[in-house]
Amino acid sequence: GPVPVYSPFLWLQGGKGPTNLKDCKVPVHIGLEDTDKNLQQVRNMVGVSDQMFHLWKMNTMTDTSLRLRFLVSRQVELAISGMFPKAQVLPFGSAINGFGSCSSDQDMILVLDNHKKEEVDSRLVFQAKGAVYGGERAQVQRYCEEVASIIQSFLPGCQDVQKILNARVPLIKYSHQLAGLECDLSMSSSSGLHMSCLLHLWGDMDWRVRPLVATVRRWAKCNGLVKEVRPTHFFTNFTLTMLVVCYLQQVHSMLPSLTTLVDKSTSTDTYLCEDGVNIQFLHNISGQKEQLNHCFSSTISLSDLFQGFLTFYSTYSFHTQALCPISGSSKPKNRSWRNSSALDLVNPLEPDLNVSYNVNTRAVEKFQKKCEQDIEKLEMLKLAEQEGECVKEGLFWLLEGKTDHGQKKHKFAFPRIQEIGLNKVKQNEMERLFEIQEPEPEPPQPKVRFDEKKPKPSTGRGEVGGRKNKPGAGVSKVHVQDLFPVKEEKSSKKPSVRVQDLFPGKENKSNKKHSVDQNEEERVEELKAKYLRSKETPPFTYKL
Repeated sequence: GPVPVYSPFLWLQGGKGPTNLKDCKVPVHIGLEDTDKNLQQVRNMVGVSDQMFHLWKMNTMTDTSLRLRFLVSRQVELAISGMFPKAQVLPFGSAINGFGSCSSDQDMILVLDNHKKEEVDSRLVFQAKGAVYGGERAQVQRYCEEVASIIQSFLPGCQDVQKILNARVPLIKYSHQLAGLECDLSMSSSSGLHMSCLLHLWGDMDWRVRPLVATVRRWAKCNGLVKEVRPTHFFTNFTLTMLVVCYLQQVHSMLPSLTTLVDKSTSTDTYLCEDGVNIQFLHNISGQKEQLNHCFSSTISLSDLFQGFLTFYSTYSFHTQALCPISGSSKPKNRSWRNSSALDLVNPLEPDLNVSYNVNTRAVEKFQKKCEQDIEKLEMLKLAEQEGECVKEGLFWLLEGKTDHGQKKHKFAFPRIQEIGLNKVKQNEMERLFEIQEPEPEPPQPKVRFDEKKPKPSTGRGEVGGRKNKPGAGVSKVHVQDLFPVKEEKSSKKPSVRVQDLFPGKENKSNKKHSVDQNEEERVEELKAKYLRSKETPPFTYKL
């Protein structure tokens, strides 16, 4: 039978009852119905700004999805509440900061004892088990290991539990099949929870921030700047969100710097995390948005903000500058910083950390190249809107990387000699190297008659063709070349180009080698003649 562990999730078990559920009066709605229909409606919109807003609105996290995430956190909290009655499992990340969607991962933090210890004079306390040997990190790793075993063995719907204990922040990864979520549970620090609060504050500062972040994320994913594999040397959603924050701070002053928020904070805005990180910034911005946001009354459109984002980072000097959301500006890059990388972006809550430490030079170059390419496409869409023309699919033509259908794809072809300039640069050299000397015309030879007598050539042996000439013979000697003059002319027209003419160095080497071999042969002959035989004896041939 099943493990007798109950959870907040209800399940319909099999039975003999009717399977017809048409009469069920309980509606089930998570806000994802008619997704394809809504996407097609967004594609048919004319303005790029309208497409950006409605595309974000269509994919933003619904209230049902948000409640489901708190229910997943509550399941873990109830499972360990017997041993840890004051434990809390708090969601953070995309589920809290307002930049996520229904398909975002679930990030959670487990706080075992959130009760602040008060100094008391009494010695009577509850007995507790001693800490694990090895320090605080070893204790957190041990806790993660035990909690992971509980999740794997007893919690319904939780599968594929992985323990990543050697990471900077030890965490537990698992899949929740009932909720359809990928969950990450950590225990060491609550700074991520406060970072979610800061991002939520920046997102509420202006209605255009979240649609812009959603568009940048989608654009980066369509262009291969975001990879699903972890760890990765490319961008993450958190890095892209911080890039948008720094851009809006430096160019439009739409978002306040952390320093400004710290100056306006009170004593109630101060928190101390478990790992010693001091958190202090203004949390309640109601009534102060107009002071903190200099674009509060501006009419700048989403398409202009997106084009400005691409323009700003296409020419940004990542080699010499570092992005700092604490001051809201850029500062000179510090090469001696131990967390410096191809892209330096200071973590606002933990300045010693680099948000984009994992990003390498290849990813940065690809990012800037894509920015340069898509600036022109956005300009084309903007001009088409001004002239009243309709560009098919508008923003999706940019996001999905479609090319003009009228253009033909270029085929691979080898370049011609005229295109690369070899015929101009080395023409004289090539002519001199392959210069062909025409052979001088030979004097015409008299026609040969078989009845004529020719004087016998002096061969020294009295033989012609290997036979002895008989006296009085009336037939003259005939050469085969004389019978076929045409072939001789064709053969004479062949270019007299030798391999040695093309490679004079090899000929010199062969001549040197031949002379060396000849000298060595003479030296050996002299030694043999001196020590082996007399000079009257015939020498024998010797080759090296």
